Amino acid sequence: MEIEEIYLKYKLHMFCIANNILNNYHLSEDAVQIAFIKIFENHKKIKDKKEKEIKAYISVVVANVAKTLYSINKKEQIKIEKIKGRYISDSRSNNENNLESKIISKIYFSERINKLQQRDRYLINLKYNFDLKNRDIAKLLNMDEKLVSKKIRKIEKSIGKEDL
Repeated sequence: MEIEEIYLKYKLHMFCIANNILNNYHLSEDAVQIAFIKIFENHKKIKDKKEKEIKAYISVVVANVAKTLYSINKKEQIKIEKIKGRYISDSRSNNENNLESKIISKIYFSERINKLQQRDRYLINLKYNFDLKNRDIAKLLNMDEKLVSKKIRKIEKSIGKEDL
């Protein structure tokens, strides 16, 4: 039996074997192609064999190729999962560190705010918690806008503006 005849006669059979192992259409097609290359390389050995022997040989070759592809694919998936897991773990770690530093910063900032005089706390609260502009705070407290601006800058400097 010639190699072309073998291909035409058994390609669907080979695909079914490969697809049962791989459960992936594209990988199964690859397995059939790789198997045919191997069969072509050994064509002289099977040229004079009976049809049942050829079918058995082809089945074994495609099954072995499919198992190899399955193993390679599985290893790649494991590598990808490890890389994703490491990335997720690293990003969680970074997020946890950022969150922890923000919490510590907030606690430290709250302690500094609590040490301010009541009027200064009130000004900072209006400025940052209520997002009021200096002009609005000045109107609310019946103060000059320049004085409000000056007081807020002084308070910010004393507690560290970068934490606000």
